[in-house]
This record gives sequence, structure tokens and C-alpha cells, in this order.
Amino acid sequence: MISQTAENKYLITLTEINLDNAMQLLSQGENILNDFKNNKNSNNFHENCQIFFDFNNIQNVNSAVIAICLQWLKLAKKNQILVEFLHFSDNINSLISLYGLNDIIKHNI
Repeated sequence: MISQTAENKYLITLTEINLDNAMQLLSQGENILNDFKNNKNSNNFHENCQIFFDFNNIQNVNSAVIAICLQWLKLAKKNQILVEFLHFSDNINSLISLYGLNDIIKHNI
């Protein structure tokens, strides 16, 4: 679900990530990031646009979450879009630490 929380700030609420829907979710996130990239030249787009991915409702966690975050970060960096991750669970934080990605995958609480 996508909602605009303030001018140039968009919140994407995630509900479930598992091996069955990981590719679909990855694609949806990529589509959102590409839409922002494609709108950079429009009058409605501002350079300080931010996208927040909210993980508050994620119950089950596996390494697919980490792979998806890394791909979204890669695409966001390529397209010069600010991305932040919100509300990682302890399990997600543990996986990030286990893989040594604390400096790459940062989040706000």
C-alpha cells in the first residue's frame, strides 16, 4: 500500500514477505522506484523526494527480506532517490548483522 505522508514523502507499507511472494514484492518495489525515476522530469517531482518502506507488519522473516532491501537500495542509488526502511523487527536486524550489512542497510525506528 502506498500513501503520501507529506509533500514529497511517500510511505509504502509492506504486509508479508516470504519465498512465495518475494519476486512479486521485489518487482512492485522496483516499479515504484522506476516510477519515481521516470517522474523526475515532471513538474510534480521534487529532488528531495523520499520513499519509506515500512516493515512494521512483517511477521515472518527470512533472507528474502535482506535480498529485496539490497536490490531496492541498489536501484534507488542508481536513480538518486532517497529510501529509508522503517520498523525492522529484531529478527530482521539479526539477519542484517549476521550478514555484516549494518552499514549498508540502515533503518529508522
